[in-house]
Amino acid sequence: MTTALWAASIGAALVLVGLRTTLLAATVSGQSMQPTLAPGDRILVLRRWLARRPRRDDVVVVRMAVPTRAGMARRLMVKRIGGAHGDRPVFFDQMLLLGPREIFVVGDNPEQSFDSRDFGTLTLDDVVGTMLCRLPRGSHAAG
Repeated sequence: MTTALWAASIGAALVLVGLRTTLLAATVSGQSMQPTLAPGDRILVLRRWLARRPRRDDVVVVRMAVPTRAGMARRLMVKRIGGAHGDRPVFFDQMLLLGPREIFVVGDNPEQSFDSRDFGTLTLDDVVGTMLCRLPRGSHAAG
């Protein structure tokens, strides 16, 4: 193998590693984000360490505890930021004051969403990344 071929192979491997650490392809499950996102939709997410601080109305992937038959489990969920530091979301007719690292997340389909109205606020550490775009149906981007 020539030096140029080795260099190209190493360069391609570094690009792939770089993409895996900056981007995430996630599949939407459940109906909590309808009509914006449907079950089975694939989204491209910019990982949090590279993205700007999430703001109100951003669609994000968060890691959160959800109820399962076996108890609580940490899962990746797609939600919308309903409030972040400086915002004052209304929750059961009470205005919340969010701390500097707190976020309030909601689904676009409130009747089908398990979100901050059920479990309270999350922290910025729970944010995996911010949605960049919906991938075309049938795409097989690595996730």
